[in-house]
Amino acid sequence: MPSLVVGCATSSPSAAPATATQSFITATLPSLSSSTIASEPATPTAPPTLAPVPGITTAQLNVRGEPSSASPPLGLIGLGIQLQILGKDPSGSWYEIEYAGGKDGKGWVTSQYIDVRDSSAIMVIGSTTAGSLSGTITQQVNVRRTPGTDSEAVGILNPKDVVAVIGKDGSGSWLQIQFAPGSEAKGWVAASYVQTTGIESLPIIVQNGEVVPTETPAASSGTTATPSFAPAREDNDSAASPAVTVAFSPAGMGSLLYSSDVSAPQGDAQDWIGFTPYGNRVVVDLVCTGNGTIEAELTQGGAAVQMGGRPTCGNITVLSLSPRMAYVLRLSLSAGPAALEYFQYTLSIDGQP
Repeated sequence: MPSLVVGCATSSPSAAPATATQSFITATLPSLSSSTIASEPATPTAPPTLAPVPGITTAQLNVRGEPSSASPPLGLIGLGIQLQILGKDPSGSWYEIEYAGGKDGKGWVTSQYIDVRDSSAIMVIGSTTAGSLSGTITQQVNVRRTPGTDSEAVGILNPKDVVAVIGKDGSGSWLQIQFAPGSEAKGWVAASYVQTTGIESLPIIVQNGEVVPTETPAASSGTTATPSFAPAREDNDSAASPAVTVAFSPAGMGSLLYSSDVSAPQGDAQDWIGFTPYGNRVVVDLVCTGNGTIEAELTQGGAAVQMGGRPTCGNITVLSLSPRMAYVLRLSLSAGPAALEYFQYTLSIDGQP
Protein backbone atom coordinates (compact mmCIF):
# COMPACT_ATOMS: atom_id res chain seq x y z
CA MET A 1 0.00 0.00 0.00
CA PRO A 2 1.41 3.46 -0.85
CA SER A 3 2.54 5.35 2.21
CA LEU A 4 0.58 8.41 3.25
CA VAL A 5 2.58 11.60 3.78
CA VAL A 6 0.80 13.82 6.31
CA GLY A 7 1.53 17.47 6.95
CA CYS A 8 3.63 20.10 5.18
CA ALA A 9 6.30 22.57 6.23
CA THR A 10 5.19 26.18 6.87
CA SER A 11 7.36 29.23 6.90
CA SER A 12 6.23 32.09 9.17
CA PRO A 13 7.70 35.59 9.44
CA SER A 14 9.61 36.39 12.61
CA ALA A 15 7.67 38.19 15.33
CA ALA A 16 8.70 40.09 18.42
CA PRO A 17 8.95 38.05 21.61
CA ALA A 18 5.79 37.93 23.69
CA THR A 19 5.53 40.65 26.30
CA ALA A 20 4.87 39.64 29.89
CA THR A 21 1.22 40.19 30.81
CA GLN A 22 -0.95 39.56 33.85
CA SER A 23 0.53 37.65 36.76
CA PHE A 24 -1.52 34.48 36.15
CA ILE A 25 0.57 33.67 33.01
CA THR A 26 3.36 31.35 34.17
CA ALA A 27 4.76 30.10 30.83
CA THR A 28 6.77 31.93 28.21
CA LEU A 29 5.18 31.58 24.76
CA PRO A 30 7.46 30.45 21.93
CA SER A 31 7.93 32.73 18.97
CA LEU A 32 5.78 32.16 15.91
CA SER A 33 8.86 31.18 13.94
CA SER A 34 9.09 27.92 15.93
CA SER A 35 5.40 27.03 16.10
CA THR A 36 2.52 26.22 13.78
CA ILE A 37 -0.10 28.92 13.29
CA ALA A 38 -3.23 27.47 14.86
CA SER A 39 -5.61 29.32 12.57
CA GLU A 40 -4.05 27.68 9.49
CA PRO A 41 -3.86 23.91 10.07
CA ALA A 42 -1.57 21.93 7.84
CA THR A 43 -3.31 20.21 4.94
CA PRO A 44 -2.27 16.59 4.45
CA THR A 45 -0.99 15.77 1.01
CA ALA A 46 -2.98 13.32 -1.07
CA PRO A 47 -1.72 9.76 -1.13
CA PRO A 48 0.41 9.07 -4.19
CA THR A 49 -1.39 7.51 -7.13
CA LEU A 50 0.46 4.79 -9.01
CA ALA A 51 0.61 5.50 -12.71
CA PRO A 52 -0.75 2.86 -15.10
CA VAL A 53 1.85 0.37 -16.28
CA PRO A 54 2.14 -0.04 -20.06
CA GLY A 55 1.89 -3.48 -21.62
CA ILE A 56 1.62 -4.94 -25.13
CA THR A 57 -0.65 -7.81 -26.18
CA THR A 58 1.04 -10.91 -27.62
CA ALA A 59 -2.24 -12.41 -28.86
CA GLN A 60 -5.82 -11.38 -29.58
CA LEU A 61 -7.61 -11.13 -26.22
CA ASN A 62 -11.12 -10.99 -24.83
CA VAL A 63 -11.76 -8.12 -22.43
CA ARG A 64 -14.07 -9.14 -19.59
CA GLY A 65 -15.94 -7.37 -16.84
CA GLU A 66 -14.42 -9.54 -14.09
CA PRO A 67 -11.19 -11.60 -13.74
CA SER A 68 -12.78 -14.85 -14.94
CA SER A 69 -13.40 -16.58 -18.25
CA ALA A 70 -16.97 -17.10 -17.00
CA SER A 71 -17.52 -13.34 -17.17
CA PRO A 72 -19.17 -12.25 -20.45
CA PRO A 73 -16.70 -10.63 -22.89
CA LEU A 74 -16.94 -6.88 -23.40
CA GLY A 75 -14.90 -6.85 -26.61
CA LEU A 76 -11.68 -7.90 -28.32
CA ILE A 77 -8.18 -6.40 -28.34
CA GLY A 78 -5.87 -7.31 -31.20
CA LEU A 79 -2.27 -8.48 -31.28
CA GLY A 80 0.46 -5.90 -30.63
CA ILE A 81 -1.83 -3.33 -28.98
CA GLN A 82 -0.43 -1.22 -26.13
CA LEU A 83 -2.53 -1.28 -22.97
CA GLN A 84 -2.53 0.74 -19.76
CA ILE A 85 -2.60 -1.69 -16.82
CA LEU A 86 -4.28 -0.41 -13.64
CA GLY A 87 -3.80 -3.42 -11.36
CA LYS A 88 -3.82 -7.18 -11.04
CA ASP A 89 -5.79 -9.81 -9.13
CA PRO A 90 -4.14 -11.46 -6.07
CA SER A 91 -2.93 -14.43 -8.16
CA GLY A 92 -1.42 -12.21 -10.87
CA SER A 93 -3.36 -14.16 -13.50
CA TRP A 94 -5.53 -11.21 -14.61
CA TYR A 95 -4.78 -7.55 -15.30
CA GLU A 96 -7.29 -4.72 -14.98
CA ILE A 97 -6.81 -2.29 -17.86
CA GLU A 98 -8.18 0.99 -19.15
CA TYR A 99 -11.00 0.05 -21.53
CA ALA A 100 -13.58 2.52 -22.73
CA GLY A 101 -16.21 -0.15 -23.32
CA GLY A 102 -16.18 -1.40 -19.72
CA LYS A 103 -17.80 -0.23 -16.50
CA ASP A 104 -16.03 2.89 -15.23
CA GLY A 105 -13.76 2.67 -18.27
CA LYS A 106 -12.07 -0.55 -17.10
CA GLY A 107 -11.89 -4.22 -18.06
CA TRP A 108 -9.95 -7.43 -17.31
CA VAL A 109 -7.63 -9.48 -19.55
CA THR A 110 -5.53 -12.56 -18.85
CA SER A 111 -1.96 -11.61 -17.94
CA GLN A 112 -0.52 -14.61 -19.79
CA TYR A 113 -0.64 -12.77 -23.12
CA ILE A 114 0.51 -9.33 -21.96
CA ASP A 115 4.17 -8.37 -22.29
CA VAL A 116 5.11 -6.12 -19.35
CA ARG A 117 8.59 -4.85 -18.61
CA ASP A 118 8.14 -4.82 -14.81
CA SER A 119 5.11 -6.73 -13.50
CA SER A 120 6.15 -5.98 -9.89
CA ALA A 121 5.15 -2.35 -10.51
CA ILE A 122 1.51 -3.43 -10.96
CA MET A 123 -0.40 -3.13 -7.70
CA VAL A 124 -2.70 -5.88 -6.43
CA ILE A 125 -6.35 -4.88 -6.25
CA GLY A 126 -9.31 -6.72 -4.76
CA SER A 127 -12.14 -8.01 -6.90
CA THR A 128 -14.32 -10.24 -4.72
CA THR A 129 -17.52 -9.63 -2.82
CA ALA A 130 -17.36 -8.51 0.81
CA GLY A 131 -17.47 -11.51 3.14
CA SER A 132 -16.08 -13.91 0.55
CA LEU A 133 -12.68 -15.42 -0.15
CA SER A 134 -10.71 -15.00 -3.35
CA GLY A 135 -9.95 -18.35 -5.00
CA THR A 136 -8.02 -19.32 -8.12
CA ILE A 137 -9.10 -22.24 -10.32
CA THR A 138 -6.21 -24.69 -10.82
CA GLN A 139 -7.57 -26.62 -13.82
CA GLN A 140 -10.69 -26.75 -15.98
CA VAL A 141 -13.67 -27.65 -13.83
CA ASN A 142 -17.47 -27.87 -14.12
CA VAL A 143 -19.60 -25.48 -12.10
CA ARG A 144 -22.60 -27.42 -10.76
CA ARG A 145 -26.00 -26.39 -9.50
CA THR A 146 -25.60 -28.31 -6.22
CA PRO A 147 -22.59 -29.97 -4.55
CA GLY A 148 -21.92 -33.37 -6.15
CA THR A 149 -20.73 -34.82 -9.45
CA ASP A 150 -24.25 -36.05 -10.19
CA SER A 151 -25.59 -32.47 -10.16
CA GLU A 152 -26.33 -30.54 -13.36
CA ALA A 153 -23.36 -28.59 -14.79
CA VAL A 154 -24.21 -24.91 -15.29
CA GLY A 155 -20.88 -23.74 -16.68
CA ILE A 156 -17.13 -24.28 -16.93
CA LEU A 157 -14.21 -22.46 -15.32
CA ASN A 158 -10.68 -22.50 -16.70
CA PRO A 159 -7.24 -22.53 -15.05
CA LYS A 160 -6.29 -19.19 -13.42
CA ASP A 161 -9.89 -17.95 -13.28
CA VAL A 162 -10.49 -15.97 -10.08
CA VAL A 163 -13.71 -16.66 -8.16
CA ALA A 164 -15.43 -15.33 -5.07
CA VAL A 165 -15.86 -18.27 -2.66
CA ILE A 166 -18.87 -17.69 -0.42
CA GLY A 167 -19.62 -21.01 1.31
CA LYS A 168 -18.96 -24.76 1.58
CA ASP A 169 -20.86 -27.99 2.05
CA GLY A 170 -20.79 -29.93 5.32
CA SER A 171 -17.69 -31.94 4.37
CA GLY A 172 -15.74 -29.00 2.97
CA SER A 173 -15.13 -30.91 -0.28
CA TRP A 174 -17.40 -28.59 -2.32
CA LEU A 175 -17.29 -24.79 -2.39
CA GLN A 176 -20.08 -22.41 -3.32
CA ILE A 177 -18.93 -19.59 -5.58
CA GLN A 178 -20.40 -16.48 -7.11
CA PHE A 179 -21.19 -17.42 -10.72
CA ALA A 180 -21.20 -15.46 -12.94
CA PRO A 181 -19.16 -12.71 -11.22
CA GLY A 182 -21.06 -9.55 -10.46
CA SER A 183 -24.46 -11.26 -10.36
CA GLU A 184 -26.59 -13.04 -7.79
CA ALA A 185 -26.06 -16.40 -9.53
CA LYS A 186 -24.22 -19.08 -7.55
CA GLY A 187 -22.69 -22.44 -8.30
CA TRP A 188 -20.62 -25.23 -6.75
CA VAL A 189 -17.12 -26.48 -7.63
CA ALA A 190 -15.01 -29.24 -6.12
CA ALA A 191 -12.67 -27.77 -3.49
CA SER A 192 -9.76 -29.74 -4.94
CA TYR A 193 -9.74 -27.42 -7.97
CA VAL A 194 -9.74 -24.15 -6.02
CA GLN A 195 -6.61 -22.62 -4.53
CA THR A 196 -7.50 -20.43 -1.55
CA THR A 197 -6.97 -20.03 2.19
CA GLY A 198 -9.39 -19.56 5.07
CA ILE A 199 -11.94 -22.21 4.02
CA GLU A 200 -12.52 -23.06 7.70
CA SER A 201 -14.11 -19.62 8.21
CA LEU A 202 -16.71 -20.07 5.45
CA PRO A 203 -20.35 -20.73 6.40
CA ILE A 204 -21.83 -24.15 5.65
CA ILE A 205 -24.56 -24.10 2.99
CA VAL A 206 -27.04 -26.97 3.32
CA GLN A 207 -29.04 -28.49 0.46
CA ASN A 208 -32.06 -26.19 0.81
CA GLY A 209 -29.81 -23.11 0.62
CA GLU A 210 -29.93 -22.38 4.35
CA VAL A 211 -26.73 -20.84 5.73
CA VAL A 212 -25.18 -22.36 8.85
CA PRO A 213 -22.69 -19.76 10.14
CA THR A 214 -19.35 -20.73 11.65
CA GLU A 215 -19.87 -20.99 15.40
CA THR A 216 -18.13 -18.60 17.76
CA PRO A 217 -16.48 -20.41 20.70
CA ALA A 218 -18.32 -19.87 23.97
CA ALA A 219 -16.61 -18.24 26.92
CA SER A 220 -14.31 -20.59 28.76
CA SER A 221 -15.90 -22.44 31.67
CA GLY A 222 -12.67 -23.92 32.96
CA THR A 223 -13.07 -27.17 31.02
CA THR A 224 -11.83 -28.08 27.55
CA ALA A 225 -14.42 -29.36 25.10
CA THR A 226 -13.59 -32.59 23.31
CA PRO A 227 -13.93 -32.16 19.54
CA SER A 228 -16.41 -34.48 17.84
CA PHE A 229 -15.86 -36.02 14.41
CA ALA A 230 -18.25 -37.42 11.83
CA PRO A 231 -17.41 -40.12 9.28
CA ALA A 232 -16.01 -38.82 5.99
CA ARG A 233 -18.37 -39.02 3.05
CA GLU A 234 -17.60 -41.76 0.50
CA ASP A 235 -16.22 -40.25 -2.70
CA ASN A 236 -15.93 -43.55 -4.62
CA ASP A 237 -12.38 -42.98 -5.84
CA SER A 238 -9.87 -45.82 -6.28
CA ALA A 239 -6.36 -46.59 -7.50
CA ALA A 240 -7.79 -47.10 -10.99
CA SER A 241 -9.94 -43.96 -10.77
CA PRO A 242 -8.23 -41.36 -8.52
CA ALA A 243 -10.16 -38.43 -7.09
CA VAL A 244 -8.00 -36.11 -9.19
CA THR A 245 -5.41 -36.73 -11.90
CA VAL A 246 -2.94 -34.06 -13.07
CA ALA A 247 -0.15 -34.10 -15.67
CA PHE A 248 2.40 -31.37 -14.89
CA SER A 249 4.09 -29.40 -17.67
CA PRO A 250 6.10 -26.16 -17.99
CA ALA A 251 3.44 -24.45 -20.10
CA GLY A 252 0.41 -25.80 -18.24
CA MET A 253 -0.27 -27.12 -14.77
CA GLY A 254 2.68 -26.57 -12.42
CA SER A 255 1.17 -27.58 -9.09
CA LEU A 256 -1.76 -29.40 -7.51
CA LEU A 257 -3.77 -28.36 -4.45
CA TYR A 258 -6.29 -30.91 -3.17
CA SER A 259 -8.44 -30.90 -0.02
CA SER A 260 -10.54 -33.77 1.35
CA ASP A 261 -11.03 -35.94 4.44
CA VAL A 262 -10.88 -39.60 5.47
CA SER A 263 -12.12 -41.55 8.49
CA ALA A 264 -12.04 -45.09 9.88
CA PRO A 265 -13.47 -47.52 10.77
CA GLN A 266 -16.60 -45.75 9.49
CA GLY A 267 -16.69 -43.55 6.40
CA ASP A 268 -14.22 -43.11 3.56
CA ALA A 269 -10.91 -44.51 4.83
CA GLN A 270 -8.63 -43.71 1.87
CA ASP A 271 -8.12 -41.30 -1.03
CA TRP A 272 -6.13 -41.65 -4.25
CA ILE A 273 -4.46 -38.72 -6.03
CA GLY A 274 -2.89 -39.24 -9.45
CA PHE A 275 -0.13 -37.11 -10.98
CA THR A 276 2.52 -37.25 -13.70
CA PRO A 277 5.69 -35.24 -12.94
CA TYR A 278 7.43 -33.25 -15.67
CA GLY A 279 10.87 -33.39 -14.04
CA ASN A 280 12.61 -35.89 -11.79
CA ARG A 281 11.42 -34.44 -8.48
CA VAL A 282 8.22 -33.24 -6.83
CA VAL A 283 7.68 -31.40 -3.57
CA VAL A 284 4.83 -32.64 -1.36
CA ASP A 285 3.35 -30.54 1.46
CA LEU A 286 0.66 -32.11 3.64
CA VAL A 287 -1.38 -30.12 6.19
CA CYS A 288 -3.84 -32.04 8.43
CA THR A 289 -6.29 -31.54 11.26
CA GLY A 290 -8.06 -34.28 13.22
CA ASN A 291 -7.35 -37.14 15.58
CA GLY A 292 -5.98 -39.75 13.21
CA THR A 293 -2.59 -40.77 11.87
CA ILE A 294 -2.02 -40.55 8.16
CA GLU A 295 -0.40 -43.28 6.08
CA ALA A 296 0.97 -42.48 2.59
CA GLU A 297 1.81 -44.97 -0.14
CA LEU A 298 3.05 -44.21 -3.68
CA THR A 299 2.50 -46.59 -6.59
CA GLN A 300 3.46 -46.59 -10.27
CA GLY A 301 1.74 -49.01 -12.59
CA GLY A 302 0.22 -50.74 -9.57
CA ALA A 303 3.60 -51.45 -7.94
CA ALA A 304 4.76 -49.79 -4.72
CA VAL A 305 7.46 -47.10 -5.10
CA GLN A 306 10.14 -46.46 -2.51
CA MET A 307 9.75 -42.75 -1.81
CA GLY A 308 12.88 -42.21 0.27
CA GLY A 309 10.86 -39.83 2.44
CA ARG A 310 7.25 -40.52 3.37
CA PRO A 311 4.79 -37.56 3.34
CA THR A 312 3.53 -36.83 6.84
CA CYS A 313 1.26 -34.16 8.28
CA GLY A 314 2.95 -30.83 8.85
CA ASN A 315 6.07 -31.70 6.84
CA ILE A 316 7.40 -30.98 3.35
CA THR A 317 8.82 -33.98 1.49
CA VAL A 318 10.90 -34.02 -1.69
CA LEU A 319 10.40 -37.12 -3.86
CA SER A 320 12.78 -38.24 -6.64
CA LEU A 321 10.65 -39.74 -9.41
CA SER A 322 10.82 -40.66 -13.10
CA PRO A 323 9.68 -37.86 -15.44
CA ARG A 324 6.50 -38.35 -17.47
CA MET A 325 5.49 -41.48 -15.56
CA ALA A 326 2.03 -41.70 -13.96
CA TYR A 327 2.00 -42.09 -10.16
CA VAL A 328 -0.80 -42.56 -7.64
CA LEU A 329 -0.49 -41.37 -4.05
CA ARG A 330 -2.77 -43.12 -1.53
CA LEU A 331 -3.62 -41.41 1.75
CA SER A 332 -5.35 -43.60 4.32
CA LEU A 333 -6.24 -44.27 7.95
CA SER A 334 -6.03 -47.60 9.73
CA ALA A 335 -8.10 -47.42 12.91
CA GLY A 336 -9.02 -49.99 15.51
CA PRO A 337 -12.60 -51.22 15.85
CA ALA A 338 -13.52 -48.83 18.67
CA ALA A 339 -13.07 -45.05 18.35
CA LEU A 340 -13.60 -43.16 15.11
CA GLU A 341 -10.42 -41.66 13.67
CA TYR A 342 -10.75 -38.71 11.30
CA PHE A 343 -8.57 -36.15 9.60
CA GLN A 344 -9.11 -33.40 7.09
CA TYR A 345 -6.14 -32.57 4.93
CA THR A 346 -4.83 -30.24 2.23
CA LEU A 347 -2.27 -31.80 -0.10
CA SER A 348 0.02 -29.59 -2.18
CA ILE A 349 2.22 -31.11 -4.91
CA ASP A 350 4.67 -28.95 -6.84
CA GLY A 351 5.28 -30.92 -10.03
CA GLN A 352 7.88 -28.88 -11.91
CA PRO A 353 11.64 -29.54 -11.64
